[in-house]
Amino acid sequence: KIILMLLVTFTSFGQNVPCSTFNGTSMQNWTNVLSTSTISTFNSLDNSSFLMVSDGSGASWIENKVDYQNLGQRFGDGDHCLCFDYKIYNDGVQGSSVPINIRIHLFDSSGNAIYFETYATYTENDDWIKICAPIGLCDAGGVLPSNAQGTWKMPVGQDCSYFNAIMNNSSAVKFWIDIAGSAAQSERVGIDNICVTSGCGEVNNDGSYCCEGDNLVQ
Repeated sequence: KIILMLLVTFTSFGQNVPCSTFNGTSMQNWTNVLSTSTISTFNSLDNSSFLMVSDGSGASWIENKVDYQNLGQRFGDGDHCLCFDYKIYNDGVQGSSVPINIRIHLFDSSGNAIYFETYATYTENDDWIKICAPIGLCDAGGVLPSNAQGTWKMPVGQDCSYFNAIMNNSSAVKFWIDIAGSAAQSERVGIDNICVTSGCGEVNNDGSYCCEGDNLVQ
């Protein structure tokens, strides 16, 4: 029984590395909330299929409550990132291209949330971009994990204990589709290759390189 428990623990916290590539017809445990999704082609970073997500009525998002649990516990060794490819196809604002700071959100089982936000802004005129968020904890000085692309953020008034609890006990990853705050229901974004990767290094300005290993794009 002890050996079995060790094997289960190792499998849960070591071997099952989350990676959603959408190279097929399955949404791979991603579900729509007041949004719709289709598998589309092509992501120009790797010429593969991707998930096209369209806005619906009310607050809309897409989420995965299965694969990205306990990220801090499993991958918070300072060597892993949560990477994803992203493109804005329609920001929902007619007659202009709104600059957007791209975000990925982590939630715990109680609905508490943190998010990684890019420093740079992107518009519907930009091509695909690869973004990597470092998986780590708030340090003793109260500094949240960050890299050349962006930084993690949390609600005003919260402290490291709040951030670390969500990172360690994450239960869901979400992308909001109402990216520009428009009342229109025309927002569309492309999302692909949502993968935990190791060997994270610096990212080029165009986002064409992230991490060594399996999700390498050059």
